Amino acid sequence: MHASSHSGKIRAGRPVDWHAAVDGGKRETFDGNDQPARLFEGNPDSPLLVVCDHASAYIPPRFKNLGVDPRTLASHAAYDIGALGVAREFSGMLDSPLVVSGVSRLVIDCNRSPDDEQSMPSQSEIFHIPGNRNIAPADRRDRIENIYQPFHDLVEAIANEMKNLSVMVSIHTFTPVFFGKRRQVDIGLLYDQDRRLAEKVHDIASQERGVRVALNQPYTAQGRFGHTMQRHADPRGLPHLAFEIRNDWVREPTEQVRWGRFFAGLMLKAVDELAPIVDSA
Repeated sequence: MHASSHSGKIRAGRPVDWHAAVDGGKRETFDGNDQPARLFEGNPDSPLLVVCDHASAYIPPRFKNLGVDPRTLASHAAYDIGALGVAREFSGMLDSPLVVSGVSRLVIDCNRSPDDEQSMPSQSEIFHIPGNRNIAPADRRDRIENIYQPFHDLVEAIANEMKNLSVMVSIHTFTPVFFGKRRQVDIGLLYDQDRRLAEKVHDIASQERGVRVALNQPYTAQGRFGHTMQRHADPRGLPHLAFEIRNDWVREPTEQVRWGRFFAGLMLKAVDELAPIVDSA
């Protein structure tokens, strides 16, 4: 983690103008622009890169909302509710670059391999997606080439530019009730091949009273749910972590700020404790 290097240490930064990134704490849309990906700049010398691959509920006009109703567009099926606000505060507090996806995961899920049938789902939990039934090959290529690929190209480009890069983190939220069953976790810490960072954050977060914290819950990143980290963190041998928080805790901007700062505090403690282990490896 290069904790002994001044330029390569994760440090607390300044809170960001999160009002510019969230629409009243409801649907994040990037002002309706067809931006498949967006960079919120941070310190280029930071060792931390943050990604938010389910940041937006925006569906470009050519997809005609995929035939879904307003309830679906406002649901967890369309995007990770509150994740963008949390990610903005988290990355701002740590003065680190943040790459976000600008299109709803109903169009294409950037955290799934394009080969995964659920990357363009015709049904997401209880929600039907008519526009994803019998997708024509040309339409599928369009989504991959013009939405999925630009997001991952931007993540890759920023990662390559960050000379001190040694940690990658993604921010997600989840619905506390899935298929009618209440999940038994409040915060999930997901990892794929490298569990060091997740375990250290878990040790620290578990000391928080009234918060149920679990590793690789409510689902695991060691498979189809960890595509972004598998594509960008694993090949670089980077310690990585996906924060998952229940979305009813981050629906309002003030809540997003609170939990973004909480996660930033966890990271600062975790990397300081991990640094001697990682640097000597």
